[in-house]
Amino acid sequence: TQGIFLEGGLTRDGKLRAPKIGLLDYVLGIAREPEYRSRLYVIPVAVNYDRVLEDRSLLLELAKTEGRPRPSRLSQLSDVTRFLIWNVGRLVTAKWRRYGRAAVVIGKPVSLAAWFERQPDLFDLPRPERLAKVQQLSDDVMERIGGLIPVTSVALACAAIQSLDADFITHARLLTRMQDMRDTLVELNSRVVKADRNIDETFERAWRMLRMRRVLIASGQGYAVLPRGRQLVSYHANSIAHLLG
Repeated sequence: TQGIFLEGGLTRDGKLRAPKIGLLDYVLGIAREPEYRSRLYVIPVAVNYDRVLEDRSLLLELAKTEGRPRPSRLSQLSDVTRFLIWNVGRLVTAKWRRYGRAAVVIGKPVSLAAWFERQPDLFDLPRPERLAKVQQLSDDVMERIGGLIPVTSVALACAAIQSLDADFITHARLLTRMQDMRDTLVELNSRVVKADRNIDETFERAWRMLRMRRVLIASGQGYAVLPRGRQLVSYHANSIAHLLG
């Protein structure tokens, strides 16, 4: 069994990336021996997280590729130092928290036998033409994976925050938007983690993470979105953006 990442790398903005087909094309080469064609299956697997440990670094890489100014090395060193001191303090005072939930959905295996039957001359084609057909298969697999992406509490909360597009959001308004989004996702047969929970409980789980990461702060009857947290909101909201349209 071979496990591969069709995207070929980490996402810099939280969105699903287009597939890279070289490795899949290599694996499909096994079917040059006809007796193996009925034994080849693709099992789509989708993963999502309440926290991606390197998300801030990935966002910095994205800024560089888009030509946007990056923080100075001194600023980055200050952030790292503050992060270390803060976490050591939390560890010493027994306030350490886990990194949240990681969710995995394994889809139904897809036999490639029928696909090979539809392209009987696949391995006789010129390489560009063969790769075009492999690209179509890869796109189909990525679409299946996209439909399986699990919706964690942080992803749901961030999608709601991003849709409201405000610097301050009342508690009631945020929970109403989260409930509406969750109902829509469940109706679309999306994989919402703990969809049977009360929406207050779902938000409370997300709030612990967003507060810890200084994305949100409580203010009066609601929450202020901190400027430096806005990119993280988009990053995690983007992981389910394709499900919401």
